[in-house]
This record gives sequence, structure tokens and C-alpha cells, in this order.
Amino acid sequence: MAINRQKVLLKAEKALSSNKLPEAIAEFKSLVDDNPRDMNMLSRLADIYARANKIPEAIDSFNKVADFLAKDGFYMKAIAIHKRVIRLDPNSLQTHEKMAELYIQQGLSGEAKASLEVVSKHYLTVGQLDMALQVLRKMVELAPDDLAARSALGELYHKTGRTAEAVKE
Repeated sequence: MAINRQKVLLKAEKALSSNKLPEAIAEFKSLVDDNPRDMNMLSRLADIYARANKIPEAIDSFNKVADFLAKDGFYMKAIAIHKRVIRLDPNSLQTHEKMAELYIQQGLSGEAKASLEVVSKHYLTVGQLDMALQVLRKMVELAPDDLAARSALGELYHKTGRTAEAVKE
């Protein structure tokens, strides 16, 4: 059953202006349910979730918006949305990885490397050395002249018993 979007939007805006966040969430959610491709409404819903401190819901909604934008070729807008997710959850590996891929597509290797550094540090911290190696290799591919990345890769090769690769780096 179709809803009167204008009427629901007015009700949602009124609830929002009165700081009645649960009501605003319900109204914006009904607009999103009515038209799941309305990224403006989904983005607004994500913002309200964040304001209401419903962080997992906000992140999920922002990720949907970013994925939609990236699929449609709006890479920089998708990156901006991912940055909002990072502000909500600075340790989101999935988001850092997605941002790195988008940065690579845009030819922004320095920014991609920064996102990949967060991921590699996490893998090193939790002892997932093979995953850390994959990320460090990608960092070296992005910036072959980056001595710090090459050194870290060499040290990790040495630590994992891959002497030939360590010497090469």
C-alpha cells in the first residue's frame, strides 16, 4: 500500500524538530521502506539513528548509502559517507577496506595507504599475520617507494619465516 510521502515527511520533520527521535525514526523508516532506493531518506534516517545513539543501525544505514553511491560511480560521495561511519566506529575494518578500494579507484594512493595501515595494524595486533601480509603487500604495491611499508613487510616476512622474501624487501 502506497503511503502519502509528503504527509509522512512533514510528520517526520515535525517529530525531528521537536527532538522526538523515536517518532522521527519510525516515520523516516516508513519512507525508506516505501522506497528503498531513496538514498536521501536513508541518509537522513542514518543521521537520526546516530543522533539517537543507535550506532549499529546508523552504521548499517550509512553503509547501504555508501554501497549504493559506489555502485553508481559516485566514489567520492561514498568515501564521504564511509568517513561518517569511521567517526562512529573508528575500528571498522570493513569500512577502512572499502574506503581504501574507493581511494584506489580514484587514484588517491596516499589516502588508500592510510586506510590500509589501520587494517594492517589491527591484523598485527590480533596475530593474524597472513592477513597483515596481504594488506602490507597491497600497501607496497600502492607506494613502491615507501620505505616504511617495505620495511614493515620485510620484518613480517622475517617473522613468519619467509627469509627470501624478507631479504628482497
